[in-house]
Order: sequence, then C-alpha cells, then structure tokens
Amino acid sequence: VDRALAQGACGRDDGCVMRLGEMLEVKGAGPKAGRPGRFQIKHVRRGAAAEAPQWRHLFMVCRPEQPTSWVCVEEFVRCGFWLGHLSRDDLEAWDRDAVRGGKDNLTVAPPREAVGGRRRVSGLDRRIRWVRFRDFSLAWWEQHVLASRAR
Repeated sequence: VDRALAQGACGRDDGCVMRLGEMLEVKGAGPKAGRPGRFQIKHVRRGAAAEAPQWRHLFMVCRPEQPTSWVCVEEFVRCGFWLGHLSRDDLEAWDRDAVRGGKDNLTVAPPREAVGGRRRVSGLDRRIRWVRFRDFSLAWWEQHVLASRAR
C-alpha cells in the first residue's frame, strides 16, 4: 500500500497487489449510526474516464470501535476489526443487478455470530470476502485475493 495513498507512486490508486500487478483501493469505516454491525464505506472512487482510478480490488477495514493506537495490530484485534475484499468486477456486477447506477457510498455488514436468529444478508455482502484481523493469514490472502481473478 502506498503510504501517500492516491497522491503517491501508484498515481490515482492506493496501492498494488504485486503478484497480480493490479491496483487497489483502501477504505476504512466506523459503525454506521443507528445500525449496529453495519458500516458505511464512503467515496469509493471509480468511473470510466481515463483519469479515474484503475483499481481492481477494494479493501474495506471496518472497525466496531476506535483503537487507542493505529500502529499496533493487537489493538485492531482487540477492537474487532474486519477486513473485507471486493473485486471491482463483483462491485460492477452488483451495481448492474441492483440498478444502483454506480453510487460511491456502500453500506456493508461483516458476518456476525447469530444471536437470537438469522440476519438478512444483502446482495453486496454475499460478494465480499470477510476475515477478522485475528484470523487474517497468507492462506486467506491467497484464497480470496490472489485467486479472485480466476473467478
């Protein structure tokens, strides 16, 4: 990930998945007001114009609570952070299916343990590959990110 994000070496994109040579977008989100377990991902940059970001992978970092430190992975685990991966192809397919017209804000919900019944899962949530920070591994990365182009 380019530390300068969209202003650095990767141009309009936030970084690159090196083994794939494909650009990525990173978005963070806190809990959506009045909607426990749901997160608002704002300003997903995309478009068809030549100057639009060319990312192929959207990574969403969802934090149920604010960490006391942003440099300690253990703090992310303590706060229950989730990492979601969504390919641009999946997002564009969902846009077409939902007749959304490419809006730049998304509401997402990582899976959660059922408490007193089932929860409704949106069409977008079904397309996102989620992992808790405590469970993130190279095997998850290879299965869900590196293999995403084969789908």
